[in-house]
Amino acid sequence: MRSPGKNPRHFGLYCISGETPDNLAMTTWHWGKLYEKIVRIILNGTWKEETDGVGNRAINYWWGMSSGVVDLICSQDLPQGTKQLVSLLRNNICSDALVPFYGELCAQDGTVMNKADQVIPPRDIITMDWLVENVVGNIPNIADLTEEAQAVTKMQGLGKTGASEI
Repeated sequence: MRSPGKNPRHFGLYCISGETPDNLAMTTWHWGKLYEKIVRIILNGTWKEETDGVGNRAINYWWGMSSGVVDLICSQDLPQGTKQLVSLLRNNICSDALVPFYGELCAQDGTVMNKADQVIPPRDIITMDWLVENVVGNIPNIADLTEEAQAVTKMQGLGKTGASEI
């Protein structure tokens, strides 16, 4: 249980059920592992430069949980059964036994965003501007973000945030 006055982090997945939000989980990136993998690829001679047909280099950094670059940390306050479920899901994602973006997925308004027998391609995942139907909440409009968040959003190359174009 949180002590009164403790300033929780307001990022990641959290639940607001009282005066103080309860942090549940958040994604973390192990940048050192990413850089190490890139350097090893260069040193062992398997680095490949590719073009997108226009001459621009297209480099794929799509390394997820199975590579150890991306992970999920959970609140110590989660029930043990929930922690076990998260661990099971993480292990199945890492071993490719579970593909989170496979099958029929519907947006909050009921629009089918992915067909039952398909996997959403990485390009569509990283540019998602919609939430799945069972997610409570919304994506803020660009105008609702702080100036700093707007700048980061633009720097990340995101085309849309909520209903407003950048």
